[in-house]
Amino acid sequence: MRWLKRASWLLLITLSLLLVAVVVLSSTAFGNRWLWAGATKIVPGLSGQLQVNSAGRSWTITSLRYGKLLQVHAMTLRWQPAALLESKLVISHLAVEGVKLAVPASPANQHPPQAVGQVKLPLAIDLQDLSVNNAHLQLPGVTISWQQLAMAGAWDGAGVQLDGPDVHGLVVTPNPPEHGKASAKTPAKAISLPPVTLPMPVKLAGVLLRSPQLAGQHFNSISMNVSGQRQQLQIGDLTVVHRQGKVKAHGTLTLAGDYPLALTLSASTSMGQLAGQQLTLKLSQSLAKLAVQGQ
Repeated sequence: MRWLKRASWLLLITLSLLLVAVVVLSSTAFGNRWLWAGATKIVPGLSGQLQVNSAGRSWTITSLRYGKLLQVHAMTLRWQPAALLESKLVISHLAVEGVKLAVPASPANQHPPQAVGQVKLPLAIDLQDLSVNNAHLQLPGVTISWQQLAMAGAWDGAGVQLDGPDVHGLVVTPNPPEHGKASAKTPAKAISLPPVTLPMPVKLAGVLLRSPQLAGQHFNSISMNVSGQRQQLQIGDLTVVHRQGKVKAHGTLTLAGDYPLALTLSASTSMGQLAGQQLTLKLSQSLAKLAVQGQ
């Protein structure tokens, strides 16, 4: 069995040398350019102009494209390559400017996606500063855009923890039905919601939407804290501020079946003679069959 021991040591040494080689390559301007050139050759439709500083710890990609799916005007990244030796990816700063994403609709006969199992990364990720400005996302059934987005986060064995996002100028607009697909009115059907399983525990603290516009409705602000694991969401400190009043809520939501929920809401209005009036509501049962019980 001596040969097995020697082979194990040889494999360990080889993997260690490969990791050191990756760190060395990613720490130099030449190594970064070589890695980017290889990526554009391996990944069809990927293109962009790479600029690297002399130390290789900061680089900018302009005119980034990935086929017809994604366009980015400029992306700047500063990171700490030496942290890879500690099984950690540390991104000091990531700034993305001018994002255009166009996701085509899936074929009607396509099978629904399978649930994703628990995801565990081989290394921890520390994202210290992220900004995404002037984004426009064309998704099936909805268009999403915003002016400024800032956040930070970490991903390790305990899951994902995010500080933010803090978003200014969010606009969410349902897309009109495609030409020729509108049909005569049909009897209403029960809402069918797809099951969603989070691949890792998630915590979002300090989510803040400034001056959002959702489906044509303008709000002053929306803020919340959310934590989730598998199919269970815990919603805390949800506050919606509108020119006509304010709503606060907390509770739970399950991302399966009819999406069972249990939320407690307190609302106050600033409209005319009703100014100062408060109302407490409990939302129960499910999103598909919502029951409102007034207190």
